[in-house]
Amino acid sequence: MFGVVYAPSKLNSSFGPKDMLPGHIAFISQSGALMIAMMGWTMMERIGLSALVSLGNKADIGEKELIEYFNHGP
Repeated sequence: MFGVVYAPSKLNSSFGPKDMLPGHIAFISQSGALMIAMMGWTMMERIGLSALVSLGNKADIGEKELIEYFNHGP
């Protein structure tokens, strides 16, 4: 499982790169490999991200809850 990266609080509980440009785009995926690739690509292209969240097996949280959270903020 990839974990979570949340730029506003500088939280990185993933096994991906430790640095990420802060921005306003949140990325949600089930695939940890896709998340790491997305982090690398956005850093190369200088695109900021607000969050990357891996859904894993969706046992606790699904797309609906994450989309609602990112649309309305904390």
